[in-house]
Amino acid sequence: MVSIDSLVRVAAPSATAPLGSSSAVSGAAAQPAQSSGDSSLKDRFVHQAPLEASFPKSSSWQQGAAEVGTGEREGGGEEAPFDVADLVMGINEVHQMGYTGRGQTIAVIDSGIAPHPDLADKITGWVDLVDGSLKPTDTDGHGTHVAGIAAGTGKASQGVFKGIAPEANLVGVRVGGTSDAIKGLQWVVENKDRLGIGVVNLSLGIVTAAVSYQDDPLCQAVEKAIQAGLIVCAAAGNFGELGSYVTSPGNHPDVITVGALDDRGTVDRSDDRVAPFSSRGNSYMPGETKPDLLAPGVKVIAPRAEGAKRAVGLAHKLYFDGQYVSMNGTSMATPMVSGLAACLKQANPTLDHYAMREILMRSCDRYLDDPANAQGKGLVNAPKALELALSKDIAESVRELQGQSAPVKEFDFGYERLQNVSDQGFKLA
Repeated sequence: MVSIDSLVRVAAPSATAPLGSSSAVSGAAAQPAQSSGDSSLKDRFVHQAPLEASFPKSSSWQQGAAEVGTGEREGGGEEAPFDVADLVMGINEVHQMGYTGRGQTIAVIDSGIAPHPDLADKITGWVDLVDGSLKPTDTDGHGTHVAGIAAGTGKASQGVFKGIAPEANLVGVRVGGTSDAIKGLQWVVENKDRLGIGVVNLSLGIVTAAVSYQDDPLCQAVEKAIQAGLIVCAAAGNFGELGSYVTSPGNHPDVITVGALDDRGTVDRSDDRVAPFSSRGNSYMPGETKPDLLAPGVKVIAPRAEGAKRAVGLAHKLYFDGQYVSMNGTSMATPMVSGLAACLKQANPTLDHYAMREILMRSCDRYLDDPANAQGKGLVNAPKALELALSKDIAESVRELQGQSAPVKEFDFGYERLQNVSDQGFKLA
């Protein structure tokens, strides 16, 4: 198994220089760490089956988007190659006011980040807990897509498919299972000040329907990250109406848990719905429900990791000469919120996790008929969230809620404590 201490020594970048620059990685002569665990990444990741959705033809087309494939949607409609999600959330209004995530850093704990044109110049930190690679990589493609949604520049699409926080930096933490995810959180906590990390994205989960968050190691690791001053967003999971639960760590009452909205490819709200695959369920705290809110999570177009196994599938279509791919999942909805959190943190650097969660939930538009355990407070509204973030009254309001946060169970972050954590049930959301 890979020692986290050795990985930090050989793989952690210095300061905030993008990886690939001459100052990004010190000690380049160091030998790569050995592979962690007995099983391959393929064996340890349990992927969701491709998800299909039916969309009507959109009335808007973005010029210059060269789609690979037929563009046909189930039901006969065509797929419009432009970024509906930005309009649905209202993030463009936030960008117009100058809040683009500048000066903020998002840690993406996932399958890795490939050096895509939209991402390569902004990866300021990297650690590989799977193979010990010293350079950003992603043989799966999930993490690259997630990172692009959160903070892609849109360079390869002339700005058409840029992320929610296009000027934020990224730190990649490549993981292959539950124990890696916990160690990744530890690494982020230990390196947050050096790398300027403020937001953590967890588009992953563990099926622990019968286990309380208080007895769940991943939930407790997330709790420690929040206590350390990080803002943590996690996916609700893709189990839809099959079970009344969200995956860990999204089931923790304090985590910002994101479900997926199906906007049907239009900005018209009359055809919106909670995505059928988006997990429904209650948290383990009386009076609380999960997910907390929704963000677009169907047919989301973002950077594609070249050669990755998620390159093309039944539900995946390519854009701009294969530089972008569409995917579905609460994994795609979560970085929408992480990116927004980075923008709000730029607007008000004093916001902590609890203030951010309160702001995001208060800003939501609840216009669907679905119950709270499907939509939470509703669709996040970026301009409303910004208004609240800039409000002088929000800090006092949040302080009143601090005492209501979930009880913390003492948890040892030590490496020895993590060796026996099972990867069973681990999924990319």
